[in-house]
Amino acid sequence: MPTQRPKVRATTRVPTRSRATAEPPRASTPDWMEELLTLLRNQNRVQMTTAAPKTKAPKPRKGGRTGRRRGQRRKNKPTSIPSQPRNGAVRLMNGNAKGRDRGRVEIFISGEWGTVCDDLWTSKAAAVVCRQLGYAFVIRATKKAEFGEGRSLPILLDDVQCTGREKTLLECSHADVGKHNCSHKEDAGVICSHEEVFESEQ
Repeated sequence: MPTQRPKVRATTRVPTRSRATAEPPRASTPDWMEELLTLLRNQNRVQMTTAAPKTKAPKPRKGGRTGRRRGQRRKNKPTSIPSQPRNGAVRLMNGNAKGRDRGRVEIFISGEWGTVCDDLWTSKAAAVVCRQLGYAFVIRATKKAEFGEGRSLPILLDDVQCTGREKTLLECSHADVGKHNCSHKEDAGVICSHEEVFESEQ
């Protein structure tokens, strides 16, 4: 007898979804773009969390001044102007050099220095000059340009007569300033001292 073949059951297929109802596949992002986005996010976080650097305030110097550099000039600082001598101030000149306790008498009047003529020049006038210069005593009043001629200066005073009590030589009686009948060969002078010394007047 011939052998019978086993019957094969028909299998049923699982119904597949139609293409119209199937879920669209998700778009995949390339790896290099993911890395770039991650790097940008990290940088933004670092910038937000990093605090701005603190600036140190300048330390106050003595007197409460800050921020001033050495050598920097102050604004609106008045420039120093050399002070002029007072009107009637006197000085002693020995030749062309400044004398200490002796010399040719020069007086400052109206902005200029000048000499004094020896007409009527006495020890009383010399005492006023010495007292102006801080000396308590006068040794001698000199005449005839004993300490040199002040040729580079004008002759400002002539016929000076003092009582000895005046504070300045300009307070003594004298001819008008700048008027004289002298030459520099008659420039007056003095010899002063801090101690009393007796010497005959020449």
